[in-house]
Amino acid sequence: TNIPWLRLLYLYPDSITPELLQLMDDQPRILPYLDIPFQHVSDAVLTAMGRRYGRQDLDDLITEIRHHVPDCALRTTMLVGFPGETERYVEELLDCLQRWQLDHVGVFPYEDEDGSLAAGFSDKVADEEKMERYQRVMQLQAAISKNKLQQYVGREEMVLVEGLSRESDLLLEVRTRYQAPDIDGCVYITEGTANPGDIVTVTITEAHIYDLVGRIMS
Repeated sequence: TNIPWLRLLYLYPDSITPELLQLMDDQPRILPYLDIPFQHVSDAVLTAMGRRYGRQDLDDLITEIRHHVPDCALRTTMLVGFPGETERYVEELLDCLQRWQLDHVGVFPYEDEDGSLAAGFSDKVADEEKMERYQRVMQLQAAISKNKLQQYVGREEMVLVEGLSRESDLLLEVRTRYQAPDIDGCVYITEGTANPGDIVTVTITEAHIYDLVGRIMS
């Protein structure tokens, strides 16, 4: 009962139920944040990966989440260059990311893993092509992230203080409810003091591609 923030990480799409979303809406301690690794959006690629959902399922899921928890931050991971992935499937991925406007997206080029089913697949994507696709997806998501973070400028947000910044010991590093440790961006505090573990209110003063800047309200 004394844990103020609970964050849900690494959830499978079919584990997101209306009951869970209602609970998130009812319980402020459960942060408006969901980390759901989609891996891809193309039905053909998802089937080859052994996933039991398709693009329409993901469309419906995002709609459902935003209906129940309108301010929910969404994080996912995408894999590019999976065996058999074609240019058309990459375009599908880019189109979905543009439409969905997700808050955080991790992108990884596919690599064979010894013993995995996919390691034996034909239609491998060349390394050079994988990196080109990776760069395109990252470039699109960087633009989406930069645009989305602008909405925070001028807002007051509750943050969890982590401690001195890894960038400079002149700055504090904190997380909003919409930023998970280690995998998302953070807020750099330029004014005010607080101790690690404190939850304080900050005013967001700047937005960059992945990070925010703010000051602790006195």
